[in-house]
Amino acid sequence: MAWRLLATLEAAVVVTMAALLLYLAHRRRTRRQIRSVMISNTKCSVGRILKEKLKKQECAVHTYTGAAISGATKVDALIIVGADSASGLDGIARLVTEDVNGNINLLESLHHYVRRGGCIVWTCAGAASGSFAGASHAFDAVLKASLQHVCKSAHCEAIWVGRHAEAEAAAISVLQTLFPCTTENSFKYTLRILSESISAYLDRCWKIVTLQTSLPPPVT
Repeated sequence: MAWRLLATLEAAVVVTMAALLLYLAHRRRTRRQIRSVMISNTKCSVGRILKEKLKKQECAVHTYTGAAISGATKVDALIIVGADSASGLDGIARLVTEDVNGNINLLESLHHYVRRGGCIVWTCAGAASGSFAGASHAFDAVLKASLQHVCKSAHCEAIWVGRHAEAEAAAISVLQTLFPCTTENSFKYTLRILSESISAYLDRCWKIVTLQTSLPPPVT
């Protein structure tokens, strides 16, 4: 009876671990792979930082120059760099001018370069403040809705990173979104831990079996 129970437990653990490994492998296969990126504006501070950091990630970076796209091709991700927030009525007017007349039009025209199943990111620097902060937040909500509408039509994932006070923070937030912590190294680490757990369990089972077979028969 003890041997049958031990064998049943062993089989259950092995099946469970195998199912978990298959699940993790599936998650890894379906995780978004970003190898090429298009940036709408690399002249501003956010765009310049993003271009530099993406190249360090060994991504092919394409830029929009106003008349053409460098190395025009299909990309895995498009990054729209929105207008920097500014204080006062003039700042709000500039947001309307640069984003509605510029960046939303860019979104409409550049999303065709994103592969089906890719992603489109919207980010910007300059957190809203002062008496016009509410208007800026409402304006951002409209931009976010526009992003989601375009992505739905293009079968892409919409990623609204939003505003950050500093350009560096905005760029880092984009990178953390495009390249989450579930990297190849963490996947391999998880596999190693699971393999070690299975080996340790089977080793304990073998010791129990060996002990049982080495015990003298009960005295009758």
